[in-house]
Amino acid sequence: MKQLRSFHHRCARYIARRHIKQKEDGTWFHPPSHEVLEECGLLPIEDYIQKRKDTVMKYARGRPILDECMASSQASGANGHFVWWSQVHAVLESDDSDALLS
Repeated sequence: MKQLRSFHHRCARYIARRHIKQKEDGTWFHPPSHEVLEECGLLPIEDYIQKRKDTVMKYARGRPILDECMASSQASGANGHFVWWSQVHAVLESDDSDALLS
């Protein structure tokens, strides 16, 4: 996630033309990421990812595909990788359906 966030910030700096620069004294100036994102009219990458998850959940909710995914087991070699339905499963177990639609 850190690499994706860094890429998102780098793209925003490029769009805003506010690049990381070396000062005359040899130190580096890093424009604050939140300022650059705001200047470009962008949200943090986590917001876009959550919106996409919510969109997928609205489609999958009440369809057999969600039940099939939640009942499946992880393929060998995929240890440590999260799948979106495991995160949905945690929310459904907590019975917080509003969290899925926010």
